[in-house]
Parts: sequence; C-alpha cells; structure tokens
Amino acid sequence: MTALSDLLAALRVKDEYIERELLLLTACQYGRASDRSKLASMRDLSFSAKTYITRGDAVAEVNLNISTVPCGPMGYASPSEVAPELLERMWQGPRAS
Repeated sequence: MTALSDLLAALRVKDEYIERELLLLTACQYGRASDRSKLASMRDLSFSAKTYITRGDAVAEVNLNISTVPCGPMGYASPSEVAPELLERMWQGPRAS
C-alpha cells in the first residue's frame, strides 16, 4: 500500500485522509464489474501502465503518469484531478453553517 500512499501524497492529499483510506483498504473485497465503461477505462490504464513498466519506469512514475490520463466515466477528468477533491469531500465531514 506504500505505492498508493506515495501517489496520494504526490497528489497533495492530506496525510490524515491517506491514513484513513489505507485503513479502509485493509478489508478490501473484490467483485464482478458491472459498469463496462469503467472496466474499459481500467483496461486502457493497465495497457498504459504496462508500456511504462516495459520501458523501465519506476512504480511511482507509472502511477503518476497514469493518474493524469483523462477518464471517460469521470467526465474526461483525470484521476489526479478527481481523487483529491473526492477524498477531501469524503473525509472533511459536515461543515458548520
């Protein structure tokens, strides 16, 4: 999970949010994909990652590179744009009025 925490840190996600995400992932379960668009995007990212790995890029570089690729199911925003915002919303809790 070090690669994930390194990537989230590089995306400027707060340390406390990274710690919370890592705790949640310790009990991760996998299931059958139901959204073909998301599945296709994941497949495309895996092809890109394989290309970077084949040319000898480090894991941290591969993660950063594929995090900037636009993703159709996210309105063609990149994971590097969307993830920090989603994590901020999820973990900051309700705001006082």
